Amino acid sequence: MTKILTRLLLLVPLLSLVSCGDDEPTNETKYGGTLTALVNGGIISVSDLSFYIYQGRFELKSRGSNPFNFWTENGIAETSYDVLRGSGAFLTYTDEKKFYGLFGTNKQGELVITEIDEVKMTMSGTFQATLYSSAELTDKVTVSNGVFEDIPYVIEKEGSGDTYLAKVDGVELKGTLGDHRGGSSFIVEYDNLYKNIILTFPSTTVPITYDVAKFDDPYFGIRYVDGIYLYKATSGTITITSINTVNRIIEGTYSGLAESTPVPGVTKQITEGVFSFSY
Repeated sequence: MTKILTRLLLLVPLLSLVSCGDDEPTNETKYGGTLTALVNGGIISVSDLSFYIYQGRFELKSRGSNPFNFWTENGIAETSYDVLRGSGAFLTYTDEKKFYGLFGTNKQGELVITEIDEVKMTMSGTFQATLYSSAELTDKVTVSNGVFEDIPYVIEKEGSGDTYLAKVDGVELKGTLGDHRGGSSFIVEYDNLYKNIILTFPSTTVPITYDVAKFDDPYFGIRYVDGIYLYKATSGTITITSINTVNRIIEGTYSGLAESTPVPGVTKQITEGVFSFSY
């Protein structure tokens, strides 16, 4: 019980960042589509919804009141996602200010994207889960027969620039340095309109070469995002060539073969990558 409550305290700040409501993201959002579901046998219907997509993730937004929220962190595709703590797919429900979410380590449901229409820029799918109250873990709701149809999506438009980043399938990619930070690990993002290259690797004070395939942490490595699609490097290297500890600047190179996720099969070859950032 202590472990569950500790996880709950860690989860609540995250949920406050992704909750539904009238908060507008940085790019103009298009609303539409419908969502229906049974909650403990009672039907709930919602309209005027939108998916906001950034860096291979999506979040459900709404123009007005909406008791549901779901989002994914590990790529977007016509596939099914286990609704499970740590799986990268989340589903929550709020009823009269009582919050129901994911607790424990067992699978609690499923989220399925059945159609992505890249011409109309809409997504449809289904969802179901058993969710537990954050106030009392014996209090739960059953969400069943969940269906969302023709919900528009908007892709976050990232910064642009003329800094050389890498070659992707032999084509030179230029952009600008986005978010970057240090700590127990280095995280650096390079942006180009609807594309991103994201490098995450352990903090170090000496030059070193990391083998991407040998990282134990699933968040370490090289990620490439092109619109709604996310690719993760399955092989390759990140090499720190220079660390200026006085001015706190780190430089290096990277390359690798990145494969589509969550549905494998499409690859992108990233070569001649370079990075330089302050930490």
